[in-house]
Amino acid sequence: MNLTIYEYMMAALAVLAAAAIYSSGVSVLPHFAVIMAAAALADFLINYFVFKERSVPKSAMITGLIIALILAPSSALWAQVAVPVLAIGSKHIIKRKNINIFNPAGFALVAGGFVGALPSWWAASPLVWPLGLFISWKIRKLEISLSFLAAYFILFTLLGKIDPLMEAAGSAALFLAFFMATEPKTTPSSRNGKVAFGILLAIAALVIAVILPAVDFLLAGLLICNLFKSHLNVLKIISLRK
Repeated sequence: MNLTIYEYMMAALAVLAAAAIYSSGVSVLPHFAVIMAAAALADFLINYFVFKERSVPKSAMITGLIIALILAPSSALWAQVAVPVLAIGSKHIIKRKNINIFNPAGFALVAGGFVGALPSWWAASPLVWPLGLFISWKIRKLEISLSFLAAYFILFTLLGKIDPLMEAAGSAALFLAFFMATEPKTTPSSRNGKVAFGILLAIAALVIAVILPAVDFLLAGLLICNLFKSHLNVLKIISLRK
């Protein structure tokens, strides 16, 4: 059976969602339902009225699942609706040469944080390791995941910001590394660019954690690095010329 990258990603996120529901109880089901419905409806309406298409791309469902796994289930209803709608809106509006600039879920979660819709990364678990490694390898972004995690663990451990054993057991950094920092449209495609992106992401996250502790440093770091995607891809050209 040949599955697309989007279908692999949806399947992996669905497993994480099922694990989160199992550990937290069925009380979190409405949280998933509202967020995914909001993302799907927003994408359908934009596609219908703007592009004259009747479709809900799989990317909208992936965005909804990611947001549901990060945004706290205790979030207000307005946040569960507004954050996914903002994510879908940013996907269609914030573009350069018809390519997304920012990771849509990351953009919406950072923006939501400024008005009280705080990311909690509540569903991170050890399952992120096997699922994330497979997905990252499948979409050819393993260099980003591994370079980020290596730099992140070294920098944050040396500065006493994390307990490496606790982080390795299942953390926000792992989820970001495998399911957000690997988003194809907003990250470099060259091998050197991918390695540089991962390292830069760890550095940006550390700087934000130090100077802006009220902001989610992982998501904000990702958005900053998204801005340098095209510049980092140039590393491929430099490498070929040597």
